[in-house]
Amino acid sequence: MLLEKDKKFTVPLNFMSLETIEKFKIVLSTGPYKNFSEENRKRCVRDFTDLVSLSLLENYGSLHGYVIMKHMKQKFGSNPGTSVVYPTLWELEKKGYIKSEVVEAENLRLRRVYTITPSGRLYLQTGINELKNFVKKLEKESAIKKWYKRFLKYKFD
Repeated sequence: MLLEKDKKFTVPLNFMSLETIEKFKIVLSTGPYKNFSEENRKRCVRDFTDLVSLSLLENYGSLHGYVIMKHMKQKFGSNPGTSVVYPTLWELEKKGYIKSEVVEAENLRLRRVYTITPSGRLYLQTGINELKNFVKKLEKESAIKKWYKRFLKYKFD
């Protein structure tokens, strides 16, 4: 969740954008992550439901919850389910990151559709930036570890 500190927003590091999630999917399917369990992949999707939802709303415009879940299933092979998506949407609306309205669908059925707000875009962009910084730190740490392992192997083999 975003916290307001001196008019500057921060986001916990467990958020990411769809663009980053696509890269994340590639990482999870290669190297040491290729054996990442299905449960861990599902957990990743659940953990990022709020930013994934915001990113979908920014990219596709107004959507209802079921369509958001279908996009998650299509992009990640799993979706967090109604028990996660709808409470997430309600929480995002409560915080002012999205707004909703009830519209009549083509079959005369009423649907609640969600639209991202300007503060939702700020929240999403902040989350993307925080994640990019976090990934850079991980990559740097990984490079240092590789160098250190090579050094130890060279030094002591």
